[in-house]
Amino acid sequence: MKFGIVTPVLDGRARFRACAASVRAAAAFTPGNEVVHFVRESDASRETVEDWARAAGCAYARGPDRGMYDAIAAGLDAARSAGCDVLAWLNADEQYLPAAFGHAQRVFESNPRIGLVFGDYLLLGPDGALRAARREIPARRPYLRQGVNYLLSCTVFFRRAVWENSARFDLSYPHLADKKFYLSLLDSGVRASLVTRYLAAFSMTGENASLDGATAAEQARLRDEDGAWRSPLARRAVRALRALDKAVHGCYFPERVEADLFAPDGSPMRVEGRELRVRPDAVYGLFDPNGTDLLAAARRYGLRVPEDLLLVCCSESTVYANTEPPMTTLSLKPRRIGTAVIQLLIDAIEGIDGDQPVEQVIPTELIVRTSSQRRPPRTTVSPPRTPNDTP
Repeated sequence: MKFGIVTPVLDGRARFRACAASVRAAAAFTPGNEVVHFVRESDASRETVEDWARAAGCAYARGPDRGMYDAIAAGLDAARSAGCDVLAWLNADEQYLPAAFGHAQRVFESNPRIGLVFGDYLLLGPDGALRAARREIPARRPYLRQGVNYLLSCTVFFRRAVWENSARFDLSYPHLADKKFYLSLLDSGVRASLVTRYLAAFSMTGENASLDGATAAEQARLRDEDGAWRSPLARRAVRALRALDKAVHGCYFPERVEADLFAPDGSPMRVEGRELRVRPDAVYGLFDPNGTDLLAAARRYGLRVPEDLLLVCCSESTVYANTEPPMTTLSLKPRRIGTAVIQLLIDAIEGIDGDQPVEQVIPTELIVRTSSQRRPPRTTVSPPRTPNDTP
């Protein structure tokens, strides 16, 4: 299988060597595959990476472009013309883990109907130290459309035919062209497969394009253009559902991570972490049977409720009074809501209150039980009081 990896570069000399070294290492880790690293550097770069790119055996080109995604598109076209079977792009501040190509290859060879593969990733600080690990869930269009782009590009691989048949990048989105690209692929029927393995590492340098203030404006424009819900409450509900989905899939539970990466100078570097603080300590289930699912997931991963994880579920069921431990529930009072709606409908039919809008607020009820009560351990023990003790 022939991989074509594209790296766009604009003033990326500080981190390019680590990126290029990771591509070479991943290629060596899966012998039998051919990997071509296409580097497209903007002619606006003040310090070129040409010397390092050519020393690393990259297919290097420098010239004008209309932004990062224009440079990536030129590189992907070159990879397609070179006969690469699988295409991807890797920014200069990102790295592949050694087994990345092998994981993608196995998915593509085992299921010809899969057009795109993505996976989990590591987050590195400016010093190269491991900050967090991100585990993801399968690509779901509602989550992607209503929320953030969680198909991180450094973990994404796709077949050449996907690029040949795609709508390409919309360059009017200099920060979110990747998200719009992925949405268009999923909407067109391209099947995506999640590899539950760490495929790449992303460096949080403080200068990442995703931190640009214009990104929020692009998010709003893309939501309007793509038909996403306008209601902030609805979008928050979808984001909460995605967080719950991740919790049920065990994405937030800590684990030990070890990875062979590269320092900015291109020298080998091993990163590791024991307790990654990336999981929440409280989860709210939006509906039944989220509560019982969450309790089962906590037991499966050895988490104590409420000591390690606080749980609350929106439910009208009395079952939660007898779970182990009893679970706190939020009642939305659907019977009272139904009664109020019917009465408002009757009043509207009979002309009561005329054309004036009527607003009714039905209060919810929080039934607090053990699952949401975390008491700090006592550090002192008072002696027992006697009848002669005075207050």
